[in-house]
Amino acid sequence: MYSPKQRSSFRWIFLVLFVFVGVFGGLGAIYFFSPDWSTSTVPSPTLIASVPTLVPTETPFVASTPIERADIPVGTRLFIPSAGVSAPIVQVYLDGVSWDVTHLGNNVGHLKGMAWLPTPGNVVLLGHVELSNGDKAVFASLKDMQTGEVIILETENGQFRYQVSSMYLTDASDLTPLYPQTKNMLTLITCDDYDFITNVYRQRLIVVAEQVA
Repeated sequence: MYSPKQRSSFRWIFLVLFVFVGVFGGLGAIYFFSPDWSTSTVPSPTLIASVPTLVPTETPFVASTPIERADIPVGTRLFIPSAGVSAPIVQVYLDGVSWDVTHLGNNVGHLKGMAWLPTPGNVVLLGHVELSNGDKAVFASLKDMQTGEVIILETENGQFRYQVSSMYLTDASDLTPLYPQTKNMLTLITCDDYDFITNVYRQRLIVVAEQVA
């Protein structure tokens, strides 16, 4: 039998050993089970990319003979009854690399250098599908349109009506929707296929319409 004094001494020794083993055991577990800090890296900031412009910026298409136009007159509007669109059309200018849509907001943009009425050709208009605050933008319902539906352009030269002939998705680098045409047609462009990981829209939704009146 141990005396009370001996038992007290053993209790203190056992307590010190318990604390010692707990502290070093914990440090060992952190060392063996944590990632290798010497080789770990901070995620590349390039993974957090901004939402791209609606028109690819790598190699903008410019017609061999660009059509220089003045600003789109105030009061010019786009109407798409089936998609609930009634929005002003503004000019979108080239910034030296591509068309700058930074301040487009809920307006519809006409690409500087593309055809404009009443001159025959491919009138190219673009709009955002989503605003920077997450709200739906002017072309949010474009994907729900159907062939045969009517699109109306109201300009200083009168009202022009178009009928949707085709809709398709294409890669963000595809510039063929911007190519000039000899017939009277309208091309609407917006973003599609949002990638949450890279924070970019990988495709473009193209709506092609032909003038009927």
